[in-house]
Amino acid sequence: MITPEQVQKIFEKIKPPTREYLNFDEFCTCIKKLFPTMTDELKIILFRIIDANDNEQMEIDEFQRFFRVLNGAPYSDDYALFFTLADLNDNGEIDISEAFRICDILGYRVSDAEMKDMMRFYGNKNQLKKAQFSQFMIQMKESCK
Repeated sequence: MITPEQVQKIFEKIKPPTREYLNFDEFCTCIKKLFPTMTDELKIILFRIIDANDNEQMEIDEFQRFFRVLNGAPYSDDYALFFTLADLNDNGEIDISEAFRICDILGYRVSDAEMKDMMRFYGNKNQLKKAQFSQFMIQMKESCK
């Protein structure tokens, strides 16, 4: 398990001394060492999901959160990892704004009405639990082809 202090050291080692964030290429340098076989497409998706404020910069708090997620239990599939990273308020559920954000990152275009219908079908009104998220995302992928 990587400690927050170790994550801070990794972050400081990767980022240029003149700024307080990582850009995408610097993030990829780190990811390549951790996951040498990860596809470029998945790196882009991960960066966008981790960049919680969508400013195309990974600040230390976002980088720390990413490592906290990685220190968690093994993930059965990419969607399980996406769920944990997309749950920005860490309440164990994906709300409609978090669902829209992850769909946008993955390139799934969906209307408000479609999203609300899907959330009601797979979740509990406007919340998705982890157990429902993979099926929700698979259906989104199929619907948005």
